[in-house]
Amino acid sequence: MRKLTAMALACGMLLAATGVVDTARATIVRAFSLGALSAEAQSIVRGTVVDQEVVYDARWGRVYTHSLIEVEEVLWGTDRPGDFVVVRQIGGELDGVLSMVVGTAPVRLGDEVVTFARVQEGLHFLVGMAQGLYQVDRADAATPRVARGVSGLKLVAPAGPVRPVAPHRMGLDQLRARVQASLAAQGRLP
Repeated sequence: MRKLTAMALACGMLLAATGVVDTARATIVRAFSLGALSAEAQSIVRGTVVDQEVVYDARWGRVYTHSLIEVEEVLWGTDRPGDFVVVRQIGGELDGVLSMVVGTAPVRLGDEVVTFARVQEGLHFLVGMAQGLYQVDRADAATPRVARGVSGLKLVAPAGPVRPVAPHRMGLDQLRARVQASLAAQGRLP
């Protein structure tokens, strides 16, 4: 038995040294340009996180965090200012047990965010995991900025022509203009 345990330990150390066990640090997803985020999204809204709840979904056998966002601005979709949308992300802490997936977007109560989401059964799912959420920073009220955190995501280029990955930081007005230009180029604006 000791020989087997020593062998398993040696194999584990060898795998760790070669990087094979590195999968717990990153989730591999397709890289999205801002145009691709806009094209995939059924809802693009800016709002404030007003509540959060961690739930167990027996249908999928997983824990999810639901972030309730009060919509302040609609860049695309059928949501309206004053509506509440629920962004669902896998993972969360429930009954003292932490379940997490590397690469989900960090969202806290009170955050002002811009979300690019697909909508299914009344729930909003971020496009490209953390790629689909920008945090709004109003430290300089005259020129609010947005930023997204994609740590934990390994972005891979999609098949076909490679487009630039969506910027991680920019002005809020610049984001609005680029989203509108992308939607217009796709023929999605009235």
